[in-house]
Amino acid sequence: MADFILNWLVSCPVFATPLLLACLGLIVTARAGVLNLGAEGMMAISGFFGIMTVLNGGTLFWAVIIAVLMGALLSLVFGIATVVF
Repeated sequence: MADFILNWLVSCPVFATPLLLACLGLIVTARAGVLNLGAEGMMAISGFFGIMTVLNGGTLFWAVIIAVLMGALLSLVFGIATVVF
């Protein structure tokens, strides 16, 4: 049981880091007056497309580029939906 608790405590910062980065981004956007409840979903979509790029034979470099572009595209769609509409 002690090993489980120790492993859990060691792995918590690793798994919490992406959510903390999303939280930091949400704080910045909230200060600008935009309520964005989809930051984690945008990160999940980016990760999905990055993994699919690698699984379909792409390199890690292209996976990161595709993930960033997909996250930016989804953020653009969100920005257009919130600002224009």
